[in-house]
Amino acid sequence: MTSPQGKVPAPADFLILLAEDEPAIRETLELFLVEAGYRVVAVGDGGAALQRLTEDPRAFAVLVTDIRMPVLDGASLAKRSRGLNPGLKIIFISGFPGDVANLPDLCAAGARFLAKPFPMGDLLNAVSEALAMGPGPAGNG
Repeated sequence: MTSPQGKVPAPADFLILLAEDEPAIRETLELFLVEAGYRVVAVGDGGAALQRLTEDPRAFAVLVTDIRMPVLDGASLAKRSRGLNPGLKIIFISGFPGDVANLPDLCAAGARFLAKPFPMGDLLNAVSEALAMGPGPAGNG
């Protein structure tokens, strides 16, 4: 993806919404993404994530969400998020690899899935690939 000036946008040009209910995992992922240059808003459940998206649906380029969370699960969050911002890129994370079987529509629309535990490089690759997709149902831009 390039800007009108032909430059590839820097990570700091993108805001990531991270929804993860396990504090240690949330803090680790947030720190890693920030160190990679991204701006991150981290929340502890799907309800808080939806509230942030509702406040400014187009502010976020990527949603990284756990699937099993209190208040609002990741699949429901993703579906409602797409209603607010059809171009939002979505990356699901879960310690239960079988969860991906419950996401066929979202995965068919370009959402990605990472099974925990995953190398941090895999998360960066997933974010970079999602952002590179450009505009469209699976992307923001």
